[in-house]
Amino acid sequence: MFEQYSAEVAEVARIGLLFMDGDALERVQRERVSVDQDDIDYDYAAFNSLKATLLRIERIRPELRLFAALWQLRSDNPGVVAAVVCGSKHSCGAGPILWPPAAAPYWVAQPAHPDMIRAFATGEPVQRLWPGGASWYFPVRNTDYETVGLLELRRFDMDGEAAAAVWRGIV
Repeated sequence: MFEQYSAEVAEVARIGLLFMDGDALERVQRERVSVDQDDIDYDYAAFNSLKATLLRIERIRPELRLFAALWQLRSDNPGVVAAVVCGSKHSCGAGPILWPPAAAPYWVAQPAHPDMIRAFATGEPVQRLWPGGASWYFPVRNTDYETVGLLELRRFDMDGEAAAAVWRGIV
């Protein structure tokens, strides 16, 4: 079912990645030493710029109902990924994406799915199908053409609230 969207999602990603600042993605976290994620310092200008880009990406083809998020591998544990910037309300599973202070990112750390690891390792887009939806992972590169993160475009086959509940239970 979701295979029919792959070309359209790839086109959204192609357009969106033209405006994605990989160097800003590298800068968004100033400190990555915290195991419990409470002591991470953020570059809020980079975060806000990336969030605005994700929100625009979600609006390129609104009929596709895509949610966007940017993921990075944890430097202290390369088997763990974190959603460091999320687009709209359900991009990272549940709102609110912003919590006090107003610009702080909603951080979601979890074991890296093998498809995410493959996208990081190969630098190629990867599609992941799961019950109720699909995710497409696209490498985000910096000016040195290094993969510094992944743009995830996620599509659910249900409304946003139900999708968020499913996502929380399976990811």
